[in-house]
Amino acid sequence: MLSVIASTFLTIVLTPPLRRLGERLNIIDNPNERKQHKKPLVRIGGIAIFIGFFLALLFSIVLSGDWLSILNYKIFLIAIGGAFSFFLIGLFDDLFEISPFYRLFFQVLLAIILWGFDIRVQVIDLSWLSSNIEIISIPDFFSLLITVIWIVGVTNSINWLDGLDGLASTILSINSIALIIICLSFNNYLFALYSAALLGSSLGFLRYNCQPALILMGDCGSYFLGFSLSIISIIGLSKENLGLNPLLALLILFIPLADMVFVILNRLKSGRSPFHPDRSHIHHRMLAKGISLNKSLLTICSGSLCSSSLALFIALK
Repeated sequence: MLSVIASTFLTIVLTPPLRRLGERLNIIDNPNERKQHKKPLVRIGGIAIFIGFFLALLFSIVLSGDWLSILNYKIFLIAIGGAFSFFLIGLFDDLFEISPFYRLFFQVLLAIILWGFDIRVQVIDLSWLSSNIEIISIPDFFSLLITVIWIVGVTNSINWLDGLDGLASTILSINSIALIIICLSFNNYLFALYSAALLGSSLGFLRYNCQPALILMGDCGSYFLGFSLSIISIIGLSKENLGLNPLLALLILFIPLADMVFVILNRLKSGRSPFHPDRSHIHHRMLAKGISLNKSLLTICSGSLCSSSLALFIALK
């Protein structure tokens, strides 16, 4: 709870001066026919999200009195380092507008490096599928492939979903609550703490990102948040000696992943590159049908709440 309060407070405090700095430096996202905002907005709100998250997490770890043992938990430190690296990729794009192919290259490279440091999908719990099956161990090549696709896919699914005022922040908040509860029930306390700091920073930023948005999280925010969800779902949703339950991860992240799969298939069907931006996302389609922004937001977030609640029911039964 302390981590949630601290990260919420810090993000709320940090966002306004960051917005003023972005205006002075002209780090602005201008409106166009594909975007929902009607006026130029600062696009580096993710800096406040990351700093609020990191300081709150550090504060909570120090107050726990057990920070030395936490520092010896290699996987947790590598996850934080990975989050910072993905944040930097997004920040470079926000500042210099780099090619999507360069962004994808560095994301894949980082995911491969993280796999080498044992952040990987290797052991999968299939006991929910059949009483005759418990766990399977994936060969290294397929483990690498699945891990890279998962990390890069989840990261970009949040980035793609960030097209409606307050949508990504609200989805992140719902997902983070589910992850906190499941991580605690699986005794993955550090990643429950990570999820709590993520929840607070998402809620704090929502204060300025709900309709009408005053600032955008940018790629630095969406890449950091998306990567964090991918890592927590790999490690935090794994029971000791049982491995990752993929059903829980897919249910919690159902909305962003379903949107991404639909958009990619639609673009390929139309003979366009999967990376070519368009208005085929779920929120764009709802708005095109005359559904109001608020109703679109409520409908999409209700879907996420339902799928996350189902994940909780399965995990805690």
